[in-house]
Amino acid sequence: YKHLEKHLGIKLKGKWKKFKLPVYFYKHREEYLKRRRDSGQDKGNQALGHFVPVPDKEELVMFDQKGNIKGTLEVMFHEATHFLIYLSDPDLLVPRWMNEACAEYYGGSAYEDGKFTPGQVHDGRVLGFISSAKSGKLESLEHLLEAGNQTAQAGLQSFPPRFYDQSWLIAHYCMNSKKSRTRWQTYVEKILERKVKTRAIEASTRKFVEWQEDLALLTSTLKIKDPKAFQKELLKYAETMPLRQARGYVQLGEMRLFAGDQAGAREAWENAEASAGDDPDALFALYRSYSRFVPEKRALADQYLRRSVELDPLDVRKRYAF
Repeated sequence: YKHLEKHLGIKLKGKWKKFKLPVYFYKHREEYLKRRRDSGQDKGNQALGHFVPVPDKEELVMFDQKGNIKGTLEVMFHEATHFLIYLSDPDLLVPRWMNEACAEYYGGSAYEDGKFTPGQVHDGRVLGFISSAKSGKLESLEHLLEAGNQTAQAGLQSFPPRFYDQSWLIAHYCMNSKKSRTRWQTYVEKILERKVKTRAIEASTRKFVEWQEDLALLTSTLKIKDPKAFQKELLKYAETMPLRQARGYVQLGEMRLFAGDQAGAREAWENAEASAGDDPDALFALYRSYSRFVPEKRALADQYLRRSVELDPLDVRKRYAF
């Protein structure tokens, strides 16, 4: 909270400073998914947690996947960011894209030895954005903001992974740019303080920001003269970002393979092998890629699977494959 208060202008007032949130942990996925559906969340079965931003029904619900502590912590940081943004003004439905951008950015944080390190590189988001851009599926800035506001207005509907990729990258780009960091913080702060026109939701006390107003505020605050040029700048930034984990290189290898670049795929997988160490998730990712796409490395794939199970015997995905 202290970090978000300083860097995003989130300020809790009155009773919200002492608000206590019920937090539930489920050890079984089916029980978690039932709770997720009962609370009105989307029906996706890959989620590890969710925050319910409904007045008088607020709760944070987590699926504590055995053997995936890192994943659980990342989701906790992500959902806690949603929670704090909500508490800054419970009657305001902030733009969905901005909400996810902030949550994804802080979901990539690390907390070790009392030190909080925010916004590390999210390999999957980087590669997802690049893939969308290269395949012509990248959303225009206008559509991203419009879709975000539509979902906020109508309740939780589909917000595709490529929207998360793009939202995260905008936040990461701005927070790591001297010229854009303050501008991004100002944009978020203006949204949270309602320094932009809002509209009431029918039969509700809550309000939301029209996407046109959001676009005007974003482009003026970030000084975006040409949205298409801004998208190209984001792509250039993404292509220069070093991947953080071996799993990212595994994914990159598959992307290159599907693009017909077999040499590039081998190079990426070699980088993954060199940096995997004793990371059970990285070894499991290598197993899956090699067993599916590289027949001559099937024996090595089996070794990686066996080692991943030894390192992480509680992860049911690995044990099932084994």
